[in-house]
Amino acid sequence: MREAKIVELFYKAHPHFYSNKDSAYFFMDRALKLTDPAKDLDTRLSLFNWLITTSSYHYDLPRYNEYLNQVEAMFKLDSVAYKLTNYQAEKEAFILNRASYYFQLADYQKAKSYFQQLLTSYESININDHTEESIEKYISVISYLATIYRNKGKYDIAEKYYLKIAELINVFYKGKPEGPLQEAANDQLLAELYNRTGKYALANNLLHKSFPVYIQAIKTNAAYKNSVNTIIQKLAANQLKQDSITQALNTLNESQQYLADDDPFHRRAQLLYGDIYLKKGNYRQSKVFYDKALEAYKIYRNNRPHEDVANIYLKLAVLEKTKRNYPEALVNIQQALINATSDFSNSSFDSNPAPEAAFSKRQLLTILSEKLQLLELDKRNEGQTYEVSNQIINTLDKLKTEFESKLDKTFLIDQTYPVFHKIIQIAHKNYNKTKEPKYLQLAFLAMEKSKSILLLETIKAAEATKFGGVPDSILNIGQQYRANINYYEKKLFDAEVDQKQVLNDSLFKWNNGYIYHLASIEKEYPKYYRLKYDAKTATIEEAQTFLNRNETVINYHIADSVLYAMVVSKKEIDLKAIAFNKDLQNKIEGFYRKIASPSLGDNSELQTLSNEIYAAILKPVLDDNFANELIIIPDGVLSYIPFGVLNKNQDNWNYVINEYSIRYASSATLMTNQFQNGENKVKNKLLAFAPTFDEKSLYDLPYSKNEIDLVASHFDGISISGTEATLQNFNSTNNEYGLLHLATHASANDEFPDYSYLAFSPDEDGDKLYVKDLYNQTISANMVTLSACQTGIGKLQKGEGLLSIERGFMYAGAKSLTTTMWKNNDKTTSQLMDFYYNHLKKGEAKDIALQKAKLDYLNTTSDDLLKHPYYWAGFKIIGDASPVSKNNYWFWLFVALGSLSGILIYGKSKMV
Repeated sequence: MREAKIVELFYKAHPHFYSNKDSAYFFMDRALKLTDPAKDLDTRLSLFNWLITTSSYHYDLPRYNEYLNQVEAMFKLDSVAYKLTNYQAEKEAFILNRASYYFQLADYQKAKSYFQQLLTSYESININDHTEESIEKYISVISYLATIYRNKGKYDIAEKYYLKIAELINVFYKGKPEGPLQEAANDQLLAELYNRTGKYALANNLLHKSFPVYIQAIKTNAAYKNSVNTIIQKLAANQLKQDSITQALNTLNESQQYLADDDPFHRRAQLLYGDIYLKKGNYRQSKVFYDKALEAYKIYRNNRPHEDVANIYLKLAVLEKTKRNYPEALVNIQQALINATSDFSNSSFDSNPAPEAAFSKRQLLTILSEKLQLLELDKRNEGQTYEVSNQIINTLDKLKTEFESKLDKTFLIDQTYPVFHKIIQIAHKNYNKTKEPKYLQLAFLAMEKSKSILLLETIKAAEATKFGGVPDSILNIGQQYRANINYYEKKLFDAEVDQKQVLNDSLFKWNNGYIYHLASIEKEYPKYYRLKYDAKTATIEEAQTFLNRNETVINYHIADSVLYAMVVSKKEIDLKAIAFNKDLQNKIEGFYRKIASPSLGDNSELQTLSNEIYAAILKPVLDDNFANELIIIPDGVLSYIPFGVLNKNQDNWNYVINEYSIRYASSATLMTNQFQNGENKVKNKLLAFAPTFDEKSLYDLPYSKNEIDLVASHFDGISISGTEATLQNFNSTNNEYGLLHLATHASANDEFPDYSYLAFSPDEDGDKLYVKDLYNQTISANMVTLSACQTGIGKLQKGEGLLSIERGFMYAGAKSLTTTMWKNNDKTTSQLMDFYYNHLKKGEAKDIALQKAKLDYLNTTSDDLLKHPYYWAGFKIIGDASPVSKNNYWFWLFVALGSLSGILIYGKSKMV
């Protein structure tokens, strides 16, 4: 009788699960009261699971938590494991529900820990042994984790997870009735990721593909109403981002037919209406919708600070900024900061929360960036930009520690790069106005934070590995993870379509394992964590410490239509703003094209271009500077300029290199870091390689053997050529030498920079050294010369510079590199390298040795055609410029004095 009544009440509740939560709660609560807490464990658990599903669907978080707590209490009973029919499955279901609850709260750290428990469990099952139930839960767990990564801005990892789900759906649901719905669910989540990364066409394609699937499903199951609303609102948001305002409004209006009276999607719709009317310029209507959304979200979040509430205040601030009502905008932006953090309540504009208190550091960064703009616009509060600028940099430093993927860090840098422009612009303006040194320090700091970010992190990670106190056994596990990830990524790069599924599956597991391996190290070894994520960069004073009186650092930063040049010498500091427009950028690109290829004709156009670029970007810096050793830290398109070949005269060639030695650095921090690293014990020992090729894909370099023989004549060591110059031999011997010289072919891959490579003699173990391989190697040489084409050129990336083969060797630990900026001539390179190593042997610093080598080449070459910069100007020095050989000055002085003494003695004896 009692059991029958419970069933009756359940079926009364069933029609209301996805339509009327209060009716569902009413009948289910009555059913629960009829159960015996000690005996009816299976029945009670089943009822609670339905209540959890209902409260989750309606975003009723208080009820959701209440039911979870009651289930948790059941699992704490001593006898529960014996009385439940399927204890393990029910326990997994509870963990999944608890994780989902924290997910809805946006407490991603707690949610992730629960989901990871389940993922580890499901991954231990052989792929062919999964049941329908376990594969469904496996997919659900991966989906939640992917969405957590997506919401945290870890888009690369998230995409890998979503694509993994797509593969699982293809394997387990192909041809099954539920297959289209599984695919549609994953597609709409992946669409949101593409929306956030600006790939709107891809996002819209996936949403349009999913929409009819849900429209069909909703006819028989009201539960899919939320999915329909989600797709409509995402389509409207995408259309708005593409400035299709009318289309976005029409799409959003269409969703009204699917919204219930108390539907949680009303809140999202109100926000979207606010966005649409803001873009339409209807500020009054926009504010009406934002205010409604604000009230609804405050109630939903129990009038406590939350990211959702902070987001609406941010939108209100942007609305007021658009109206030029800056004081009101600042009031809203301060409210956004208060609601974006857990323990900050100061409404004063001169106060900012600590990054550690933020629910989302990414959101905090966005709000602070908006505040910086508002403070600059509101002249009464302009003086507070200094504190906000420093807090933005501090927040970004903390945020970067949360990212594991290089691609995700790259995307973050790309998205936040404009804020560096703004900080430097404000610092320059305020310095000119006040002459306060702190603004120079701020501009220098912003420049440093925007340069070679990933390279600096790699170097710090290497230091953490050495000095972080992590046992070798654990470090070796990490090395195995990296080696396997590298192996599968390279396999995938060249794999056929039918091979990719198996490779992707293996790569997914290795990547996932590595993420959690790193997390455990960082948790267990705090010293390692501190060293790895030490955000300190060089100050102006520290940079000056490492400069001699003849050296000047020129740190460039391109910001929209202005080129900023921070000029630092031993005693002086200056920050210059130089006009930089599209025309100048085109000239630089045209100059590179002309200089990077030989010419038999008139070079007057090249000469003029060279002088115009010199006058625009270098002359304003050199006019007030008396140093003759320049250290250039380029930015953007300036990375394509060989500064030494810039022409100081309008009417004839007068190269900068006639008066100045030039070397390059990725940042001042890396420059000082390389200086401090000390000397290699085997710094004078040379290893030179000149491979031969089978001419099927690469032709032989006829002068490469001569080149390595010439350079080897200046230093002790060995030269390896022909079939012995293999990659295996290089890898097994290079760490025994302080000087490495590679005269070979190189291939720069602009689309996939990690797959740029140096070529070695063909061998069964491989003949290509990819940049990707160098990430997992250690090169301890003091100097690496890459006498191959285009080793110092590659794809430009914001915040990182040129992604070149040169960069790969720097990742691996090389202190300095001599590289090429274009495809060089084999014969003239051989001559130039002979001059270069001759000056190195004499104890010259690397930059001065290369300067003198180029001048020697010009002075000894009689053929005017071979004096074209193509033949000699492409080599550059990056990194530490200190000599690789001790200066023989005192030895030759003693010889000279000895000779003079002999002459004097001989003269005296003759006089006698």
